[in-house]
Amino acid sequence: MNIKELELPDGPIGVSVSGGADSAILLYFLMKHHKHKIYIVTVAARNKYLRSSKKSLDVVAKIVELTENEDYEHRIRYVNEQTRDTLFDELAQLYNSGSIIKFYTGVTANPPDEVTFSREHFSSLTTEDEERTPSQVRSINIGQAVVTPWTNIDKKAIARMFENEGLLDTLFPLTNSCEWLRNMPYTAGVDPYKDHCGKCWWCEERLWGFGRLV
Repeated sequence: MNIKELELPDGPIGVSVSGGADSAILLYFLMKHHKHKIYIVTVAARNKYLRSSKKSLDVVAKIVELTENEDYEHRIRYVNEQTRDTLFDELAQLYNSGSIIKFYTGVTANPPDEVTFSREHFSSLTTEDEERTPSQVRSINIGQAVVTPWTNIDKKAIARMFENEGLLDTLFPLTNSCEWLRNMPYTAGVDPYKDHCGKCWWCEERLWGFGRLV
């Protein structure tokens, strides 16, 4: 799947940008190909030390530079804890008010089960099994409003997109995929303010997909 294969709507759209690699390449393609205003929404979670959301500023700035698209608005919403409601509230409000006619998210599929559960690359801390299971083919459209173009591809496919677009050394190093949280069992000796802890499931997924953290 490539965003260029999608039918982009004739009107303003929204996109959730966390600062991670998946949403960064999604925003890049949207900014490169969409002809109308783009509302970029970032949720900054205090319990995650604002790691990814801080990165989103550099990610957006670099994509604007690369695409020369300045028809956008970047909104950052600060919350104590990121939940599904806080993640999509702003985009839902934009849609319900008629400010946008679609909104996009960069959720991907998990790595193949034989990789995820082999314990060779990953801990036992898998994530979002129902939403991200690689054994199920999902529609990229959720109702009339939401588009999830990466829902059936994994991090290795995302890495190929970065490579094909020549972004591995420009955009990728600005992204952050770490989901370090204090109550997880791998926190000993890890600085929560570092860009990547290198120990959480999401760091492991990034290493598996890209072969590197930055």
